[in-house]
Amino acid sequence: MDEFAFNPRSLRFARPETEADYRSWHMRQSMPFMRPTYLATLFVAYPAMLVGTYFSRPEVFRPVLAWVLLVLVPLTVAGTLGTYREWMVRWIGPVAVFSHAFICSSLVYILLFAVERSDIATMATIAGAYFAFGALHMHPGQAFISVLPYFLLTEATLAFSRPADAVPYSCVVFVAVGGGVIVVRALERTSRESYRQRRIIQDQQKTIERERDRADNLLYNVLPAGIAERLKNNPARIAEHHEQVTVLFGDIAGFTPMSAEMSPGDLVETLDEVFTAFDEIAHRHGLEKIKTIGDAYMAVCGVPSPRADHAQSVARMALEMRDLLARRAFFGSRQLRMRIGIHTGPAVAGVIGRRKFVYDLWGDTVNTASRMESHGTPGEIQLTDATRAALGDGWLLEERGVFDIKGKGPMRTWWLKGAAPYRA
Repeated sequence: MDEFAFNPRSLRFARPETEADYRSWHMRQSMPFMRPTYLATLFVAYPAMLVGTYFSRPEVFRPVLAWVLLVLVPLTVAGTLGTYREWMVRWIGPVAVFSHAFICSSLVYILLFAVERSDIATMATIAGAYFAFGALHMHPGQAFISVLPYFLLTEATLAFSRPADAVPYSCVVFVAVGGGVIVVRALERTSRESYRQRRIIQDQQKTIERERDRADNLLYNVLPAGIAERLKNNPARIAEHHEQVTVLFGDIAGFTPMSAEMSPGDLVETLDEVFTAFDEIAHRHGLEKIKTIGDAYMAVCGVPSPRADHAQSVARMALEMRDLLARRAFFGSRQLRMRIGIHTGPAVAGVIGRRKFVYDLWGDTVNTASRMESHGTPGEIQLTDATRAALGDGWLLEERGVFDIKGKGPMRTWWLKGAAPYRA
C-alpha cells in the first residue's frame, strides 16, 4: 500500500499526519506566489481603481481614497510582509482567504455602488477569481471560500439592481468561476502528486542512508577507521611497511579441554564475553584488534598510524587483560588464565580479499610475538628484549633468562609484572 496515496475525489491524504505535513509544505510553496499577487494589487489594482474613480465619479473619490489608504493598503502590505516570515506558514492560508475576500469584496463594492460600473465590477470579480484559483496557489477549498463573498455580492447586485446586465455578466462570471474550480483542482492534484513523489524519494534516500550507515559500521568493525575510509574512496590494494610496532598474542590456557564440557551456546557466550572485554581495553589504549583464532587473541599498536608509545600501550593492555581474568569468573565459577606474548619490531600491514576484507599483519615480528605466547606460562606476560628496550623505565620486569625459541633460536625473555609505582 502506498503510504502517500491520496483520494482523487477529496484530494486528501489518508493519514492525518501526512495531510498536515502536506498543508505545511504547500503553504511554504504558496508564499512566493502570493507575494507578487499582493504587490500587483498594491501597485496596479489600487492606482487603476483610484484613477478611474477620480475621473468617473469625482464626488466619491475622497471616501474611496480614504478606504483604500487606511484599510486596504495596510492589509495588503501586512499580507506581503507575512509571505517573508517563516512563522506565518501556519497562518498564511486563513490570512490569504480573509485578505483576498475582504480586498476583492471591497473593490467590487466600490465599483458597483461608488463608481457604478457593473461591467468593471464583473471584470474585477473575474480577475479576483483568477488570482484565487491560479496565481495565489491556494488550496481549492480556501480559494472557493475567498471568492464566494464578492461572487455573491456581484450576482446579488446584478439580479436586484441591474437585471438587464444580470444574464450576460452572470454567464461570464459563472464560466470564470467554474473554470477556476476546475483549474485549481488540477493544480492541487499536481501539487499533491509532486509532494507525494518528493516524500517517496526522501524515504528512499533515508533508507539508502540507513543501509549505507549499516554497511559503514560493519566495515569499521572489520577494519581500522582510517583504512576503511581509504577503501571507500579508493578500493586499491593497501599494503604498508611499519618500522616499529608492538604485537600482542594472548591464548586462554586449557580452554580446549574446558570447551568439551560446555554446550555450544555457553562456549560462544564465554568467548564473546572475554573478547568483548578485550576489545574495550584495546580501544581504550589505542590498539587495533587484528583477529581471534579460536581462543587466541591478536592485537597490535602502531598501525595503521604510527605511535611513539606503542610498546607502553600494549604493556598496559596486557596487564589489564591479565588482571581482568584474575578478578572475574566465567562459565559459572571457572577462573581463566591466559598466556600473553609481546614483541616489538617491523611489520607489514594491509588488506587482503575482495569479497571479504581482512586487515592483517605479516612479518617476523608477528611470528616472534606468537612464539612468546606459545612458550609462555599461564597467568604471565612474556616479552622480548626488543620490547623491554622499547618500554624504557617505569615497569616492573623480571628476567626469565635465555631460552631456545622454536624457529628463532636462543632469546632472552622477560616477565612483565606491572607498572613501577610513581615516585615524586
